[in-house]
Amino acid sequence: NFTVKTGIGDDFWPRFKIPEEFLASEEYQKIKGYMKAEYDAEYPVIRERERQGVIKDKTKKLIAAYCAEKGVDEKALTDEEKAALKDQAAQEPFTEEDNKAWEKNTHRWCKPGGDADIYITHLCNERLKWRFPDEDFKFPAHETDVAKRMYKELNCIRNMNVAGYLLIVWDFINWSREHGIPVGPGRGSAAGSLVT
Repeated sequence: NFTVKTGIGDDFWPRFKIPEEFLASEEYQKIKGYMKAEYDAEYPVIRERERQGVIKDKTKKLIAAYCAEKGVDEKALTDEEKAALKDQAAQEPFTEEDNKAWEKNTHRWCKPGGDADIYITHLCNERLKWRFPDEDFKFPAHETDVAKRMYKELNCIRNMNVAGYLLIVWDFINWSREHGIPVGPGRGSAAGSLVT
């Protein structure tokens, strides 16, 4: 079953399914490969950045505890004292809570992408020509201004995990247009974006 999961309940919009012929296509495999390669390249960088974020949070806690113990204001600390506390925070082993925060934040900013992300990318590849006839966009290309913006929006959608929601909205808007029902220029969570 290739129904897009919405997080609202699997029967929320049972009409929409990613076409099975697309899931079996070469384009599907190609886009999936690009997304996997990007994820593999991004993951270690983002993981290290988020590790530094956890260390920064631990440093703030150590500074607050140190200031409370000494009865001084944080602004009164010297650069050497702050550096020593930062080194102490970096050398302390991570607690279970630290590890959970690290994993959660890493996953929040770096997702591999699923079938909904791949399908919305396919639709963008197909339909961008309608809006920009002179544009030659095919994911993951991002040489022109329009292509850069599309690439950035698709990555944002993937990392925010909202492709399924956008596909459901696209489905009923598309159905309305095909049946002569007027729809507005767009409002809400992705108004003004190239993807929508």
